[in-house]
Order: sequence, then C-alpha cells, then structure tokens
Amino acid sequence: MNKFKYYLVAIAFFLAFFTGCNKEKDMAIVPSSFTKRVLFEEFSGEWCASCVSGAQEFLKIIEKNPENIIGVSIHSDDPLEIEYPNIAPFLISEFNIVYFPFELIDRVPNESSTEVFVDQRFKVKYNAGLKIESKIIENDLEINVNYASNSDFNNVLLTVYLIEDNVPESSPGAQAGGGGNYIHQKVLRKVLSSKIGDPVELKEGIKYEKKYLSNISGYKIQDLSVIAFLHFGSTNSYEVLNVNQVKAGQNSEW
Repeated sequence: MNKFKYYLVAIAFFLAFFTGCNKEKDMAIVPSSFTKRVLFEEFSGEWCASCVSGAQEFLKIIEKNPENIIGVSIHSDDPLEIEYPNIAPFLISEFNIVYFPFELIDRVPNESSTEVFVDQRFKVKYNAGLKIESKIIENDLEINVNYASNSDFNNVLLTVYLIEDNVPESSPGAQAGGGGNYIHQKVLRKVLSSKIGDPVELKEGIKYEKKYLSNISGYKIQDLSVIAFLHFGSTNSYEVLNVNQVKAGQNSEW
C-alpha cells in the first residue's frame, strides 16, 4: 500500500512538472518586446507626372532603413489599380485624399516632413507585433500570419497585402513624366484580407495565427513580398500598431 501511494505521488509530481513546463513554453512563444516597424503607403497613378518624383522620395526614405520601413505603392485610376477588393477608393475617402502623390505613415495624419514623421513613428510602440511564414506550393503562396501582444487591445484589424517589385508601366510611355519604359516598385497586387481588414482578437500573452492563400501564377516569385499589419478599426483611428513583411516563400521573425 505504501508503495502504491509512493507511485501515485511520483506520477502526480511527474504530471505537474511537465504540465508546468508546457505552460512556460506556451508563454515563451510571445516575445517580451517586438521590433517596431513603420508602414509607408504611397498613393500613385500613371496619369500623375509628379508621382515619379514622389516615388523616388518614397524609395529613398525606405532605403535608409529597408528592414523596418515597409512600403507599398497603391495605384488609383490606372491599369495597376486592383479591382477587388478595391481598396484605393476606400482609403482615399477615409483619409480625404485630394491630391497625388499622397503618403500615409502608419495611417496617422502627418503635418511634418515625411522623414521627421517616420522617425517619430518609430518611437510609438504598442508592444504588439507579427511574424510571417510563407510557403510556395506549385502556383499557390500559403501564408501564416502570427500576431501577439503584451497588452489587451480592442477593435483591432489585420490587413495583408501582396506587393510586387520591378513592374513595367502598363504600356509604353503610360507613366506620365516617366520618360518611357518606367519601372514601378512595391506595387500593391492583392489585398488578401478584406479591404477594411479582418477583425482579430489581441489579448495579452496570447499568440494568434491566421492563414491566407494566394494564387501567384503569372508573377515572378523573386519580386513578390507579403506585408501584414495590425491596426485599429474605427473611422476615428486606423492607426497601425505594427507591421512586418517577408519575401514570398520565406519566413520573418517578430
């Protein structure tokens, strides 16, 4: 009987020990801090001659910190505008965009110079972040977006973009002011979430994941990247909490 009790105690201790280890392992999945990155959305159109110099400035700023300034060029009223979900008119309306080129930094109104404001946004940290895993299977890109935080947040959306580099102008000379044979960079090709963003939970210490699938036939894989970002979801604030990106078929860290 004593031996039997001894075995019960030993088994209980064994189960408690490994259950405790599993809980610690689960908690360790969520980092104690996240790398802050800044989302730079530029609105452009081939009909807009000044968008050429705008694109040059856009790329120049990104090149100063290419790992942590994440850019996307959103076209409107030209053949490069995506049809579904048609995000350009939605954002133009929500942010009262009346001229091109136009810049949104973390989807926050900006009254200072772009470079100064980008630097300011690096200092705004919500202690939330994302990492992206992607895999190419034949003509499909499988995407797994992991996201987590160390605080509770409400009314949060997740938006996922597919962007492409080295995109020729839609026809010879189509880009006004481009001089012919113009090449576009960081062009928005698909919105894999809804255009508004997919509602998500974001609670302290919990890692979440959401999967997306995109057919990428017809694209050059080496020119494709995935961008995912968490942002608030009200008409008063679409402010970005954090953003990340990865080349198609690769994985990123938090």
